[in-house]
Amino acid sequence: MKKAGTLTTASTETTSSDMPSPEMVDVDAIEDALRSAKILLDHAVEGDALPADQDLHWQLVRQLTSLQLEYQRIRAWLDKMQAQLSHREATLRRRLREALALADQVDAAVRALGPDPRAATADPALSVSVLGHFAVYCEGRKASLGSSKSGRAIFRYLVTLPERSALTDVLLDMFWAQDEPQEAKHKLHIAVSTLRQALREGLGSLLDERDGIVFVDDRYVLLPGLEVELDVDIFAHHVAAGQRLEREGRDEEATAEYEAARAFYQGDFLSQDLYADWAVARRARYEEMFLTVLGRLAEHYVEEQRYADGVACCRQILARDSFREDAYRQLMCCYSRMGRRNQALREFQACQEVLRWELGVEPMHETVELHAKIVRQEPV
Repeated sequence: MKKAGTLTTASTETTSSDMPSPEMVDVDAIEDALRSAKILLDHAVEGDALPADQDLHWQLVRQLTSLQLEYQRIRAWLDKMQAQLSHREATLRRRLREALALADQVDAAVRALGPDPRAATADPALSVSVLGHFAVYCEGRKASLGSSKSGRAIFRYLVTLPERSALTDVLLDMFWAQDEPQEAKHKLHIAVSTLRQALREGLGSLLDERDGIVFVDDRYVLLPGLEVELDVDIFAHHVAAGQRLEREGRDEEATAEYEAARAFYQGDFLSQDLYADWAVARRARYEEMFLTVLGRLAEHYVEEQRYADGVACCRQILARDSFREDAYRQLMCCYSRMGRRNQALREFQACQEVLRWELGVEPMHETVELHAKIVRQEPV
């Protein structure tokens, strides 16, 4: 009769409280033990061994016990790794939001030092909307950019850059990275030519005899010499002004600026370029700015006892980022002060469920304490 094998893995050298690393899980050893256990069972079933064969019986027991222990150890390790990964994901999300908020503050401070983009002209001859639905307006009327998809994409990319220009190689890598160099250059030439003609037709007398896009020093420059008003610049200006006024203690004026910024944010930055790499970071940055504005407005509305307005701001926040505990706390506070205690408790439950289900973490101490106060019917 074939002698049963024994289960030997690196992890068995550690104590039961140790958690094995991925390298310590010997899958081959586990498979060998399973095959050995199957051989023992086959012999027992086929009558090769008598029930009185205690040696065979205890070999089988030891083999299966070893397998069970190894399985329990690996399962405990996997559970711990899953919990650690969930916690790290939550931490990374929080750090990312903090980094984006810091970038917004720096950007806002720089913009605050520059001129007000609204002061360029009282009635801009050329304005571009990039928040929400993309559109170009020339002297109050909507202008067409032609039928070339690539031409319109180049316009959207260039018009949002500070200098409204880019090197040829940058455009080739941005839009035709997968094509052969000669073919990519040909496509770029066609797209620019089509866009130039569309701008000539769409912007009319505004360009006079000039081209809407020119080639200078290996760079393509869009709308040279023309003042262009972008709604995203106005949005950023209001945010910067609100932050500056808030630092100066002029809360009412700061709120007015934040409300103006909220009104300008009609949608995410260039949502039609959803999967364009160059737009992703800027879209995230402007969205975080918008969420910060909503948070500041919610705090102000709560202080002014405008609880319905505070609820509306928090709902906007959570519609975009369901992990914002500060928004849940504002909702709990608003509903509690409105006398809707049950709704306040439901908001805590919703927060708890989202965090547990998505991140595997519990609400923060501040959120739990606020919930406890509401349960005890204490003022919040």
